Amino acid sequence: MKPTLIRYIQASNAARIPITKDNVVYYVSGWIQQIARTQQTDDLTASTTSPDQADSDFDITPFDDDRSQIQISRSAVKCASQLYYGMVLGEELQVFNAMSFFTHKYLVRGSLTIEDSRLRDDLQSYVFSNRFADPRTNRVLDRTRPAERAMFYRQVFNSGGAQVNDEVVLNAEFPRLWKVLMLESAKFLERAQLSPNPDNYVSRQNVLQSVEDLQYNLSTHCTGMSNVIAPLINAELEFVVKRIFMHPEVLRQVVPSGGTWWRVVETLVLAMTGGRPKATVIYNKAKGGNDIIRAIADYDPQVFAQDETFGDFIGTVERFITTQSILQDALTDDLVRSGANGDAAAAPSAQGAMGSTPGTPEVAAAAADQEWNF
Repeated sequence: MKPTLIRYIQASNAARIPITKDNVVYYVSGWIQQIARTQQTDDLTASTTSPDQADSDFDITPFDDDRSQIQISRSAVKCASQLYYGMVLGEELQVFNAMSFFTHKYLVRGSLTIEDSRLRDDLQSYVFSNRFADPRTNRVLDRTRPAERAMFYRQVFNSGGAQVNDEVVLNAEFPRLWKVLMLESAKFLERAQLSPNPDNYVSRQNVLQSVEDLQYNLSTHCTGMSNVIAPLINAELEFVVKRIFMHPEVLRQVVPSGGTWWRVVETLVLAMTGGRPKATVIYNKAKGGNDIIRAIADYDPQVFAQDETFGDFIGTVERFITTQSILQDALTDDLVRSGANGDAAAAPSAQGAMGSTPGTPEVAAAAADQEWNF
């Protein structure tokens, strides 16, 4: 119909009846009715006299998504980055379990003396009232429970083995999308090292597509109560680290030889489990994962295509892969294996790609047994 309308306008202009934006509305309605009647007649004639099909009958109209119309919640993705940071430090480094061990066993059995009044108040509120003061705002908040944290880790990242009810929708796609991002970034780095001119001859499309997929995935899954508990977990984590483990009295008595809060956590976890965690490595992993997801939240195709922005992102992913010691061959095998076995078999290997094991039955049982177990 549009080409026919154009011909009508051209014919009117040729007849010295100019059609403009101001008067076209008065002509176009009548023309449309006339064209519609003509097309109906032509269609009826063609259906009765010309049974042969034209090649245009087999054309399709693709239903591609327009990214300008896709609703992306950058706040939801940034919330996911904060939740990931709390998940790795709180559960994999066992900061929360170390805090429970410190208050319920270490202080009870040891000979530590608490002289600072504010430290006493903080411990009293945290242990006996299950409350703590947000180091940023000084608001008094309720402590989070291990089962709650594990449930939202499973909901947003499908990480851990927490039991959830039927109403919780698990993000089953995230573990594979995360592994694909690691794999495609590793492939890009390998090709860039072999290319004489990586800026021109090495395609970035697979990495960009992985970023877009993760951005949309987290935007749709890190919503609702996840936005509520993530700041609470982060505030409690900051309270435990800054107000307790970084306190001069705790540092002096737990690690007399000197050290940071990492050494405090290592000492407590060693006494609690008999194994020393790699605190600095896990912290670098938490920080790197947070940086990657925040970069995904701020993803914009035009900005991301710039060499400096893309180079910074790839460097962050490379450091993350190095921190976790993930080999490209092993990651490829893992992807192939998960693709062959289906989503059910892919879930256990997801923990290996993310490097996190929060919410496992063993950790949950250990945390439950620590409650004033003298």
